[in-house]
Amino acid sequence: DEDFITYVPLKLASGKLDWLTKQIRQARDTIQSKVIFIDHLEYLVPGKNARLDGVSSNFATYIGMICRELKLLAINEGVVVVAMSHVRKTNDPTIDDLKDSSSVGQEADIVIMLKRLTVEEEKRKKNKYSAPDENEEEVYSKFTRASVVKNRRTGITKKDRLILEKGRFISNTEEFDKF
Repeated sequence: DEDFITYVPLKLASGKLDWLTKQIRQARDTIQSKVIFIDHLEYLVPGKNARLDGVSSNFATYIGMICRELKLLAINEGVVVVAMSHVRKTNDPTIDDLKDSSSVGQEADIVIMLKRLTVEEEKRKKNKYSAPDENEEEVYSKFTRASVVKNRRTGITKKDRLILEKGRFISNTEEFDKF
């Protein structure tokens, strides 16, 4: 779209929330950014040798602190913050599988889990009893499962099957039962 403008800082300062606040304000003020994407949350944690004065050195506790700060930042600066985080490797991820801290899910207003299916998983979904083909190279399919696992505003959660077409995800719910 012609109206889609992005702002990307020229350098990254890992673990510096004051730097992030400055970047968000600059993007909001110069190009009227309303949505901030952070890919991924773990980049906001200082390096292993950094001193965390007055803060727990426990990684999960630090991630929780970052989540609370991001939430306050979003409220105070009038922007929406979308923070990506990894999940533990599992076939059907839930909010409990968020990596390193349950506070990610606790602080978030909405948690959406995405799982990209492999070609092999697609084949097994279509025929539950077929064994995986050991000779076939595992490649991702065009299908992604999107699950809203937390919604603080309405409480409504749901799953949807998305298909990637021409660089965009399109809902494919009519085939969700096969998913």
